[in-house]
Amino acid sequence: VYSVDEVFMDLKPYERIYQKSSRALAEEICRRVYEEVGMIATVGLGENLYLAKVAMDIEAKHMQASKEGIRLAMLTEQSYRESLWQHKPLHDFWRIGRGIENRLAHYGIYTMGDIAMAALSGSKEKKNQALLYKLFGIQAELLIDHAFGYETCKIEDIKAFHSKSNSLHSGQVLPSPYGFSEGRMVAEEMAEDLALDLLKKGKDSAFVQLYLSFDEENGGESYEGNLVRNHYGKRVPKSVHGLYHFPKRSNQGRAFREAVLDIYDRIMDRRLRIRKLSISAEDVRDCEALPEGQLDLFQHFLTSAEKEQELTEKRQFLEKEEKARGAALAVMEKFGKNALLKGYQYLEGARGRERNRQIGGHSSGVSDMASIRRKEEATIEKNIVEEEDYER
Repeated sequence: VYSVDEVFMDLKPYERIYQKSSRALAEEICRRVYEEVGMIATVGLGENLYLAKVAMDIEAKHMQASKEGIRLAMLTEQSYRESLWQHKPLHDFWRIGRGIENRLAHYGIYTMGDIAMAALSGSKEKKNQALLYKLFGIQAELLIDHAFGYETCKIEDIKAFHSKSNSLHSGQVLPSPYGFSEGRMVAEEMAEDLALDLLKKGKDSAFVQLYLSFDEENGGESYEGNLVRNHYGKRVPKSVHGLYHFPKRSNQGRAFREAVLDIYDRIMDRRLRIRKLSISAEDVRDCEALPEGQLDLFQHFLTSAEKEQELTEKRQFLEKEEKARGAALAVMEKFGKNALLKGYQYLEGARGRERNRQIGGHSSGVSDMASIRRKEEATIEKNIVEEEDYER
């Protein structure tokens, strides 16, 4: 699974099972999706992961779907070079952002074909492989491979990979520039959601990070700090970030809110307007049992009975809070995240309710899936009542 609406599939092993080519299998998948869901699926077929992704992004997405709901494009290494070496803009290609595109353009490199030619050029040429490595370091190797349509990574390699440290991220682009107070409210919402996500997954975290990206508009005050160019070429204040280490691992909503707001108050410049917020829980692991207790500087002054009482009260409080959060999570899973909201989430500028109606940042197509479930349940109850009245 690549994202909420994209997957990579290796169809080769299934060709023998179904006695069909990869193309025929892909067409069958598209046809079934269209018949059963009513949606047009877009497919990119390629000799490797990169070519499949590019075939979908650059070619298939712009094709007219067939009557059967099939929108499919296919690339080989050779056809990729023939059809896309001169394609512009470069940022249409997977893993090339506007920053990389602009750096290459500064040296007269505008297409994948230009990158390939630079990689093949000798040391006497201005645009050569050494220049690419100077600009991008080890990442130049991937850039050059992709210019020729090569990709050495396979799906089995991805499945076999296990990161030593895990993290959980959440980010959003705001609909308009937000000032200090509005941005703080959104940061608090996101912290609460991230903590709930950890609880749902049975995970906790060692520390949290907050990232803020700014708009070109400011609060009417002069700003003389560092400026950088964003993806659109506009000069904006440089992004900032900060982190907060928890005294002990946590997935508690209160701990996350306090941590994120602490970071926010430290790094946010009140003169600026926020365009994007991202938070991440770092060093994420499976939750352990509630701690028996932790010694502190003054504990040796307490009697054994007092120590036991203190630990018991602390443990009872944590258990009570865990039960309350578990109950809240159960309600949200049944009736939707908007079934339980905090008062500040109804204030102007809050984003939680709107984000709860989305799936992976996309509109879910309905105001709330829980509302559909409630309507279905209400319809069933109404039919039962009508049948009982009829029998009477």
